[in-house]
Amino acid sequence: MAERRRARRRNRTKLEVTAIGALVVSLLLAAAIGFAVYFALHLIPDSPRGDSAGKREELVYLMKDLQEYVTDEGLTSQSKQAIVRWNRQNWYVFMRIYKGGEVVYDSLSFQNDLTGTEHASQPLLPYQHVYDLQFADGSAKVVVTAFFRTRYEVLLRSGCYALVFFLFLVFFTSWFKKKIRYLGRIEQGIGIMESGSLEYRIPVQGRDELASLAHSINDMAQAVRERGEQQAALERENREIIASVSHDIRTPLTSVIFYLDYIADGRCKDTAELRQFASRASDQAHRLKDMTDDLFEHTLVQNENIPFRFQLLDGQLIEQCVQECLCALGDRGFTVQLQDETDRAYTLWADPGRVRRVFDNLAQNIVKYADETQPITVQVLLDRRRVAVRQRNAIKPGSDTGGTGLGLRTCRRILQRHGGKLLYSQENGCFSALAVLPVDRSTPPKGAGSVFLPERT
Repeated sequence: MAERRRARRRNRTKLEVTAIGALVVSLLLAAAIGFAVYFALHLIPDSPRGDSAGKREELVYLMKDLQEYVTDEGLTSQSKQAIVRWNRQNWYVFMRIYKGGEVVYDSLSFQNDLTGTEHASQPLLPYQHVYDLQFADGSAKVVVTAFFRTRYEVLLRSGCYALVFFLFLVFFTSWFKKKIRYLGRIEQGIGIMESGSLEYRIPVQGRDELASLAHSINDMAQAVRERGEQQAALERENREIIASVSHDIRTPLTSVIFYLDYIADGRCKDTAELRQFASRASDQAHRLKDMTDDLFEHTLVQNENIPFRFQLLDGQLIEQCVQECLCALGDRGFTVQLQDETDRAYTLWADPGRVRRVFDNLAQNIVKYADETQPITVQVLLDRRRVAVRQRNAIKPGSDTGGTGLGLRTCRRILQRHGGKLLYSQENGCFSALAVLPVDRSTPPKGAGSVFLPERT
């Protein structure tokens, strides 16, 4: 049971703790003001005590009221219950009634069933006063002690209690209304965001759950806005790619149609010319296939529902990819200068097939556009959080590099889904590319549609 109570205390929210704190502070503040008022009123000078004229006038008025009550009700000295009722209404009055020298009523007696043994000849105390009272069965004397100050004291104390309660309600309601108004601002902000104004931000006030809610809503709006901007940029890029690919496909497709029509019309002079046109048509058809393959690959990596098969691998993957590229370029007659600056072992989460696709594409890009007479530099760099492969080559004079760039965009998207990036630029007749991947991560990259396989041994 005690453990459950401790668990409940640990699970209290910040808003609950704040509410309890506001409750306690409101109560303490209201009580402090109430007690300050109470003691301040006690500093007001009191009227003189004892036989002062003011007190005597109050006593005379009080006894006159008692006499009127006895006369109107026709009470006798034995009507104790009726006298008790009057005494309860004037609770600050203590009196003893004597008739025939004996006590017939005493407000200090709990049962008021006196035996009459006490005699009226007892000496009076300084604060006691004697008055005559006329009952229906004869006259009597009343010894009165009236605590008028007690009456005002009780009224003052009751008023201070009411003031404390009122101030407590004011203070706590003020805090509560502040939270309600803030909750209304949050609701208003949500409505503004729902209308499409995702740049609007709800002010974050305090450190409780309401502030956390406002912060989370702002983060969600920012994420939705960034997601929308990314989606718009992606759609814009896809439209550009489609327009560019459509334009680039038209040229080889036109050539293929021309060559095939030329052959089909029987306009070839001999077998050699027929083979020449057939070879040209085949080259253009392969060019078309490469374009469609690139477009298909780009479509696959853009769709996050297409899973990547991530595995925890060591740095040999990057080393193998670089060596395979170097061998392929060496077979094509290129001179490659490798600078491997890795000085330790490392691991990375990667889909090996996709990573090899990146390096294959970079190698194909070199074969298409690089100047064979100039050396190609490749650097492998490693720091605490990432491994990077930088490639730089001179562009072949007269080569057309203004294509769609679909292959490079595909490679960039592959690395992005790995948590990395691809940067490339063309300047002063040179092309450079930088492929970056994160290393030594305890968890795989986050991404929809990814499959995480066990570590390869």
